[in-house]
Amino acid sequence: IDRLALLAAGQDLEIRRLMEEMNKNKRILEGVLKTQSDSKSNLSRLEDDLKSNQDEITRNRQIIAESRRSKTLADVGLEEETRTLSTLLKEFEGLGRQVEGAKAGLQAEVESRDGYQAALDHLTRRIHDLQVEKNGLVGRKEVLEGLERSHEGFGAGVREVINDWQRDAVGRWKSVQGLLADHLKVRREYAPLIELALGERSQKLLALDSSSVRQGLAARGKSLPGRVGFIFPSGELQDDEESFVSPPNHPGIVARAANLARCDHPSFPDLPERLLGLVLIVKNLEAASQIHPEAPGYTIVTLAGEMIDSDGGLSAGPVIVEAGVLSRKAELRDVRDRLAQIDVSLQELERASATQSAFLVTARDRVEVLQNELGVLLETEQSKISSINEARRYLKELEVRSVEGARDETDAAGRLAALVIEAARLELSKSDLVSRLTEIDETVAETRRATEAAETGVS
Repeated sequence: IDRLALLAAGQDLEIRRLMEEMNKNKRILEGVLKTQSDSKSNLSRLEDDLKSNQDEITRNRQIIAESRRSKTLADVGLEEETRTLSTLLKEFEGLGRQVEGAKAGLQAEVESRDGYQAALDHLTRRIHDLQVEKNGLVGRKEVLEGLERSHEGFGAGVREVINDWQRDAVGRWKSVQGLLADHLKVRREYAPLIELALGERSQKLLALDSSSVRQGLAARGKSLPGRVGFIFPSGELQDDEESFVSPPNHPGIVARAANLARCDHPSFPDLPERLLGLVLIVKNLEAASQIHPEAPGYTIVTLAGEMIDSDGGLSAGPVIVEAGVLSRKAELRDVRDRLAQIDVSLQELERASATQSAFLVTARDRVEVLQNELGVLLETEQSKISSINEARRYLKELEVRSVEGARDETDAAGRLAALVIEAARLELSKSDLVSRLTEIDETVAETRRATEAAETGVS
């Protein structure tokens, strides 16, 4: 009985031990199972983190590739756009030279046009001035010719002989060659002084022979209403150096009167010398007074019109130029000569004006063409400036893209390096966790076997 009791007590103790061990194993199993569950959860999270990490690595590699492509494209674009900008700047520089050349050409053409315009304006004013002068001279010519036709200033006898001669110039008056004033040519400024020296001789007529003049006078049948004088050719001249008295050498002498006149009639070549050979033109009355004693036989006329005749008589007073026949003839010749000169000048000026007008039209057309060409060049230059500004803007944009691409690549590479490190860490953690789970699985199995053994023992 005691052994049975002891055996029973020993069995109770074993059972309690087994129960305690079984309970302990159950608690251990529960803890291990919880650890297993936690480890599996951790493993799942690790795997999720690894997947996210791999996805992020892939994304960052794509970002790096895209950034490299973007930077490469930007760098290629930068190179091309730099060449484009360089080309545009060279073209702009050449265009600038063209513009400056066009401006200089236009300025030169404008100056040429203005020069032609100024020349044309000057010619127009000159033509107007000459036309005004011509109109005045035509009026004066008509007055003088009217006086010529009416023989104003001549005596009645002279006028009547002139009328007879003009009516019968090839008959009995054919010897008459016209008035002395018609053939004696004197410069206008000296005409009044020569006329003073000639006196009444200035109204004489030239005739070739005296016999025909006498016949003409006799044939009239009536006496003349006034006196009339004739001058005939002198025949062959004989030099008489002994009878010629040369004028004195005096600073007051202006000229010998004979040297200031000429005769255009071939039969009277010596007429100035015959009529005026002993006449001196001097500066003033004081000079005349000094010269007269040293120039016997000379008549002396001053520029002011005073006259000392050969016998010493003095005449003074105003000289009426308009009344003088020689003065009127000289003025008429000057007027006619001046009118002829004006007509020639007007023709030349009209031709020059037409030429200048043609030049002006051509210059104006050229200026318009050059202005249009310059306008086109300026528009092209402005367009080129816009292109250059656009190229610079795009170049800056490409530079920003290149910088951003490099920065994005650098940032992504940094993140990728961190992700790779993190992936390695996660892989290591996963490996550790898998090893831990393996150990836990073995512990769970062992604990379950121990528990089952305890349960069997208790049973």
